Amino acid sequence: AHMKRDLGAAAAAAAGSNNPLPSSNTQQQQQQRGLQLPSWQAPLLESAVSALSAGWMVLLVGGSGCGKTSLARLAAAVAGVQLQELALTQGTDTSDLLGSFEQVEPARKLQELTDAAQQLINTFTQHLLLLAAATGQQQQGTGSRAYVQLACEVQEAWDRYTQQQQQQGGT
Repeated sequence: AHMKRDLGAAAAAAAGSNNPLPSSNTQQQQQQRGLQLPSWQAPLLESAVSALSAGWMVLLVGGSGCGKTSLARLAAAVAGVQLQELALTQGTDTSDLLGSFEQVEPARKLQELTDAAQQLINTFTQHLLLLAAATGQQQQGTGSRAYVQLACEVQEAWDRYTQQQQQQGGT
């Protein structure tokens, strides 16, 4: 036994929401005669619409092909709420539903940044010393000493910084 329920535009919207569009003839016939629901689905639809209208989530459980998706789409259309579909399987994890958080360790991040800065300073110092050597070979003068002095100052400044951080309990 089927129960005839006329749900108007909401039913037409739900019928066409994520399904391939039926032929215009079929769609017109459906709108003219109303929506046919099995009598056992009417209380489910009413409960789902009531819950959705109250702002609650609705969980539908059942075997494959029993009408869960159609009922959900129709209930959302009737209640005027956005439908978010999620297929659950045996492999679905709680983190798939709730999300997850990555533990952040600020000390580890700071150590990574410190290591990267140390590498940058070492590379910069090496380039300064190479410039000093190249300048010293080409001409005798203060140019090469200036590069060496700058390399020493950069390295000393970095050493002071790292010692200060260690004293403060940093890296």
